Amino acid sequence: MINNDGGGDVLRWTASDNAAWLVLGSTGGDAPDTMDVWVNNSGGVLNSLGKKTATITVTASNSDAVNTPQTISVVLNVVEEIHSNHLPILLR
Repeated sequence: MINNDGGGDVLRWTASDNAAWLVLGSTGGDAPDTMDVWVNNSGGVLNSLGKKTATITVTASNSDAVNTPQTISVVLNVVEEIHSNHLPILLR
C-alpha cells in the first residue's frame, strides 16, 4: 500500500525495478494506491532453480516529500517441487 502519512497535498509516486523477470502492474499514481507485481517468464527465469532477487524503488515526486525513495526487496525462490505434509487428525 502506498500512503501519504503526512497529509497535505496528494502524494504522486513513480516506481521502477531492476529485474527483467519482474513486472510492475503500475509505474506511478496518486496515493493512496496499491501496486500489483508478478513474474514474467518470457526470459526463462522459472526454468532454472535457485534464488533470484530484485528491488522495486518507489519515489515520491512531490518536492516536499520526505523518506523518499523507498525500496522493496523481492525474492523469488524457484524450487523443483513443493512437499506437503498432512498429519492425521486425532479425535477424542
